[in-house]
Amino acid sequence: MASHLAGGGAKSCSYGCLGLGSCVKACPFNAISIVDGIAVVDQETCVACGNCVSACPKHLIELLPINKKVKVQCNSKDTGKVVVSNCSNGCIACKICEKSCNFDAIKVIDNLAVIDYDKCKNCGVCANKCPKHVITGAKPAPVETVATAAASE
Repeated sequence: MASHLAGGGAKSCSYGCLGLGSCVKACPFNAISIVDGIAVVDQETCVACGNCVSACPKHLIELLPINKKVKVQCNSKDTGKVVVSNCSNGCIACKICEKSCNFDAIKVIDNLAVIDYDKCKNCGVCANKCPKHVITGAKPAPVETVATAAASE
């Protein structure tokens, strides 16, 4: 398990990080820092003690399985229209992620993409398809090498 901070961004988002550092003060392992007004968790240093989860006044930090790389980087439950007016990279509840997942591991609930980590296979399809890049952890698309392309000609 490691700590994960979802959200952040402009202070106009009522679901975003306040950047006050309550989580930083609560972390005995110095695994969290404030960068550009947003709390950032160092995944290598975090030991998943959960102190930051308890300390966050907006309940933005959650503990996720360390082997799960696909994450939703938004907490907003506002409608897509409201999100777009306040944030350039918030979940707009378009459900493209939900429709593209072959494992039924992601659902849009209350205007927010939610991952069921028991079903998620870390394939990254949802992250690759997300038009707002709210879901991270996508696997890079295979790149055709020049040698392969030349051989097929």
